[in-house]
Amino acid sequence: MTGWREQARVACWRAVATNGVDTMPALGLLFSDYERARDAQNLRRVFEGMVDRNLGGALAKNNFAILSLVLGQKTDRAYALAKELYEATPQDPQAVVLYAFAQQRQGRAAEGARLMHTLPAERLAVPEVAAYYTIVLSAAGEREEARRAAVLGEKANLLPEEMKLFELASASVR
Repeated sequence: MTGWREQARVACWRAVATNGVDTMPALGLLFSDYERARDAQNLRRVFEGMVDRNLGGALAKNNFAILSLVLGQKTDRAYALAKELYEATPQDPQAVVLYAFAQQRQGRAAEGARLMHTLPAERLAVPEVAAYYTIVLSAAGEREEARRAAVLGEKANLLPEEMKLFELASASVR
């Protein structure tokens, strides 16, 4: 990492901490930087900053919650946000995937699988959705369907921590 990049990050986090007019632009710069670096930990922090300041709406809440669940951090808040988003928009595929994953992470994989089964086939064919479908279904013991989903999930653009969960789920249903 170059010195200037770290200095820019520090300056951005300072701007976020002050809660001034520069907060959203600073969070945007941090998001771009951490997304490029594929840094799930700091992306979670960026989304948390957005959620704390009511910026970014449902997308920020969804991203904060899913990364929190993947990383096993602030999971109580993530579970609450997953439930909130799902109850507000039960027809939204992102909310369904998040809530299903939250159910699986809480030891309710069968309920998570039931939720995932409500998604239309074209949504389940999206590689990132298929990856989470694989994770949830493998935990629920639906091996055959999880195996089929894993083929699509292999094409997903996932962060390393997400990929690790997907690979573990895929391996368990081979």
